[in-house]
Amino acid sequence: MSDLSLEIHHLDVQGGDSTAIIVKDLEQEKENGGKKIYSMLIDSGSEGRGSAYLKSYLEEHKIGPFDCIIATHYHQDHIQGFSQADIEFKRFIDNGHYTESSGKKMIDPLNGIGVGAQSQIFKAYAQRVQSQVKNGAQRIEIPFIEKGFSGTAEPLKFELGDGTGITMTCYCANGVLANGEDILGGQKRRKNKGINPNDVSLALVLEWGDFLYMTAGDLSGDHDLSSYYNIEKDLVNYLSEGPLKGKSITVFKASHHGSEHSNHAELLKKLNPKTVIVCCNIMKQVPSPIFLKRLVTHFNDKKEDVSKPIVVFTNTMKVFKNNDRYKQLQELKSHIAEGNVEFSGDIKRGDEVYASNLGIKCAVIRRRVLDGKPKAYEGMLLKGAKIIRKSGYEITLMPRAENEAKNIGDIVTFLTWDIKRSWDPIVCNTGKIFAGFERQAKEMARWIASDKEPSAAQTGMDYINMYYPGLLSTINNSDDDKNLKDDLEKKMKDLFNSSFHIKDGLYVPKKTNNLTSDEKATMYKLLMDNKYQEEFNTAIEPGQSRSSRHGPPRTVKWKTDNAWNKDEPYPKSGGVKRIAGSSIDPRPGKKPKLDK
Repeated sequence: MSDLSLEIHHLDVQGGDSTAIIVKDLEQEKENGGKKIYSMLIDSGSEGRGSAYLKSYLEEHKIGPFDCIIATHYHQDHIQGFSQADIEFKRFIDNGHYTESSGKKMIDPLNGIGVGAQSQIFKAYAQRVQSQVKNGAQRIEIPFIEKGFSGTAEPLKFELGDGTGITMTCYCANGVLANGEDILGGQKRRKNKGINPNDVSLALVLEWGDFLYMTAGDLSGDHDLSSYYNIEKDLVNYLSEGPLKGKSITVFKASHHGSEHSNHAELLKKLNPKTVIVCCNIMKQVPSPIFLKRLVTHFNDKKEDVSKPIVVFTNTMKVFKNNDRYKQLQELKSHIAEGNVEFSGDIKRGDEVYASNLGIKCAVIRRRVLDGKPKAYEGMLLKGAKIIRKSGYEITLMPRAENEAKNIGDIVTFLTWDIKRSWDPIVCNTGKIFAGFERQAKEMARWIASDKEPSAAQTGMDYINMYYPGLLSTINNSDDDKNLKDDLEKKMKDLFNSSFHIKDGLYVPKKTNNLTSDEKATMYKLLMDNKYQEEFNTAIEPGQSRSSRHGPPRTVKWKTDNAWNKDEPYPKSGGVKRIAGSSIDPRPGKKPKLDK
C-alpha cells in the first residue's frame, strides 16, 4: 500500500459529538475514491434530529459498518446514536460497567462510570453492544482501568488496518492514566463529591508519522473541582513529558464542546495544536467565551505564516451580537477556517447581527501519503467542498443544502434566544418567577430521589446534566437529601440575581456577571420552562404569543397549567419517562420522533 488516505469526519449531530475515521488504499478501486480498509466511529451522540443526520450522512457516503467503535463516556450526546442510528461494528472500546453477553463477568472499571450515566440511554447503548456481540463483535479491553488490575500499566495501542502504520492509542480512561496513576481516585479522596461521566472520558491520540490527532470526549479539567474533577492537567503533563515529548498535536478536537472546564491554556501551550475542531452545542452555550478567549491568546502568540493555527466550528452555531461570545469570534476571525463561519447583518440597517456556521454540514481532516511522503489530493476533491490546505493534511468543509440550512436556522433562532431582555416587574416580578423556581427545585429533588430507588435508570440526573448543568455542583455538594430542594431553589435565585437587576423601574440584564456557560444555559432553561413562562414571555416580548415566538405560527393553543413538568423525565401523574434531549420541538408533552 504505497498510496494511503486518512479521513477524519467531524459529523453534524446538532449538539452532540461523533467522529468517523476512514483509512483507504487509493491504489485500489480508484473509480470509487479508493478502497476502504479500516473504519472507526468515535462516539455517536445526538440532540434533536442528530441521530437521523448521522445515519443519513453515513449512508450517503457509504461509511460503515465499522471495524471499531469507541464510546468515550456515557452521556446521551455521545452515545445515543449507536442505538438510534443502528450502528454495526466488529470491535468496540468503552469504560465497561455492564455484564458481558455470557453473563459470567461484570466489566467493572476502577472509578465507576459517573453519577447519572446509568440512564435509559446507557441501557440502550449496552443492548446495542450485546446485539453486536451476538453477531461476533469483540470488546477491546483497557487493562489499566479495570478494578483489581495488578499488571504493568501501559497504553492501549492498536493499528488501524494491517500494515498501514496508522495507530490509535488510549492514554487515559476512567480517570486513570495509561501509566497506572489513578488521578480521579486521588482527587476524590481529597474532595469527596460525585463523579460526573465527563470525569471518566477516554483520551485518545491517532498517530501517522508526524501527524497527530487528539480527542478526549468531554474530559474534565476543572481547576476548582467545583463542577467536575481535573483529569486534564495530569494527562497533559504525562503526555508532554512522556509519550509525546517534543511533539505537537496536529489536530485537536476540543474537549467538552469547547467548555471552559476543559481546554486550558496549559494544554494549548504544551500540546501546541495546529488545528482545533470545536463541536458546538447550542443549548449548553458552548464553546464558552472563556475558551474562545484562550484560543485568541494562544493563536496570537503564533507567527502569521503558512502554518498559522486554524479553528473549525462544527455542529450548529449561531451567536448573536449581544452574546459575549460574538466579540471573541470576531477576534478569532483571521484564524477561523475560510468558509466556516459567516458574520451576517448590518446593525446600522437594523439587521439581525450574528455569526453562524449553518452553511457547513461536516468538517473533514484528510491526509494522503504516497510512497512514504505526504501528498495533496490533486483532482480528488469532494463534491462542492471547500479545501484549506495545510502542511501534510487538508481541512475539507462540506456544504449544507440551502433548504436544510434554512430549516436549521429557524430552529436555532428559538434555541439561542437570548434572555438579555428587559421587562416590567409589575407584569412579572420575582414573586412569580421565584414561585416557579420553588416548584422546579421541588420536582428536581423528587427526580433525584426517584433515581435512588432500586433498579432506577437515573433518568432525572441524566436530564439535569443535559439541560441544567449549572445545578450539578449544588447537587453534588448538598449535605443532606432533605435540604436538596432548598439548596437548588437558593442556587436558582442566585443565578437570577446574578443575571438581572432593576434599573429605571425595569428588570434589565446586568452588563457583567460571573456566570459560567453551564450556568447561563441553566438560567435560560429555568426561565423558559418556568411555571409562569407565559407571564415571563409576555413581559419581555409584549404582543408575542408563545406559539408565534417559538417558530412558525401554530393553530394549537398551548395550555400553561402545570406545563413545565409535562416535558420533564418523571411526569408527576405517571406516564412514560421521557429521555433528555430527544426532541427539539419546544411544545410541552410533544413526543419525540426520529426521522426515518
